Amino acid sequence: MVANASPIELHEDGIELAPAVKRRIERRVSSWMKGHTDITGVSVAVKPLDASRTKHAFQARVVLYHRPKNIAAIAKGDQVATTVQSALEAAERQLRETRDVFRDRRKRGANEVPVPGPEEHEAE
Repeated sequence: MVANASPIELHEDGIELAPAVKRRIERRVSSWMKGHTDITGVSVAVKPLDASRTKHAFQARVVLYHRPKNIAAIAKGDQVATTVQSALEAAERQLRETRDVFRDRRKRGANEVPVPGPEEHEAE
C-alpha cells in the first residue's frame, strides 16, 4: 500500500519502484477517484519479463476495482517508469469510455420510451 488510507495496492515483483513513480501512481488514481464513487480500489503490479526471452523488459498491470465491471490494462516496455505510465494511460482511457457510456445513458434516461416516428403513425 502506498498510504494507510489509500485504496492502492502496489505489487513489485523483483523490482523496487522509485518514489517518484509511486507518487505519480497515487496522484493519477486520486484524480480518477475525485468526485466519483465507482472505483473502490486499484491494484498496480510491475514485474520483469522472463530474462531468457527478453533482457530488461517489464510488464505493468493496472486493475481498477470499478463498479459495475472491473477495468484491467497491461503494458510492456523496456523501462519501468514508461511501462507503468502506459498502463495507467490505458486504464484511464477505458475508465473514460466507461464513464461516458453511463453518462450518456443517464442523459437519455433509463426508462425512456421511444417516440414513434411519422412512418409508425401511417401504419396505424
